[in-house]
Amino acid sequence: PPCVDAVIHAGFARVVIACSDPNPNVNGQGIAKLRAAGIEVIENICLREAEELNCGFISVIKRGRPFISLKVATSLDGKIATSASESQWITGEAARHYGHSLRSQYDAIATGIGTVLADNPQLTCRTPGREDKSPVRVIFDSKLRLPETSQLAQGARAVPVWAICNESIKNSALSDKGVDILPCGGDGRPDIEKAIHILTERGITRLLVEAGTGLSTAFLLSGLVDRIYWFRAPLVIGNEGLAAFGTGFPSALSEAMRFHIIDHVALAPDSLDILAR
Repeated sequence: PPCVDAVIHAGFARVVIACSDPNPNVNGQGIAKLRAAGIEVIENICLREAEELNCGFISVIKRGRPFISLKVATSLDGKIATSASESQWITGEAARHYGHSLRSQYDAIATGIGTVLADNPQLTCRTPGREDKSPVRVIFDSKLRLPETSQLAQGARAVPVWAICNESIKNSALSDKGVDILPCGGDGRPDIEKAIHILTERGITRLLVEAGTGLSTAFLLSGLVDRIYWFRAPLVIGNEGLAAFGTGFPSALSEAMRFHIIDHVALAPDSLDILAR
């Protein structure tokens, strides 16, 4: 039942609220009911912190989609791998530990099939004490090439794996291992906006994108990225290395996609900038 009724019944004299519920079905009715019962109500205490804690719920209510963050780990010159495709590990242990903790704060983590085929990742949270907080693993895999022997497929019953693919693709072997196959899009790459709609319907409120050049670029160009976690290692790979982002961005500086730094974290020997739109 509504918590407001319980608060009134309990006889509290004062209620302190960090942020109000943005759900239009609520629309301040609970606060009004408290005041009508003679209870003092103080609002917007630690408002920014509360909105941060509830950013996923707020995003779904206000924008109809999850709060989406992009995680990138690069060299100083923006490379995610060498010309020989070597990427493990560009950043150090402290940065990787932070990244695992970050995963535990999200409902789902998304990557592309290219990353899966290259690295065979687990995409779980392996921070001590948070192992049970691993997010749903979402794989953008248009042709459903996820190997049955991959760590993701083998662990699908322990931590859910959702494979987003084209409409006509089926794979009973993956389904038998517990991989949830979600048709999305036509013959080309899955439609990101349609995929996000499916994830929202399935209850995802926070999505962390941890992918290679193709999917990271696609998410940025979609305009759906709310935050970037950019880890930088103090090394230079050079022009032959694999860039974090690809093509398709505006050529005019005045039209460039702009973010602003909201926090900086030293993770010796690396650094982390947290950026928001």
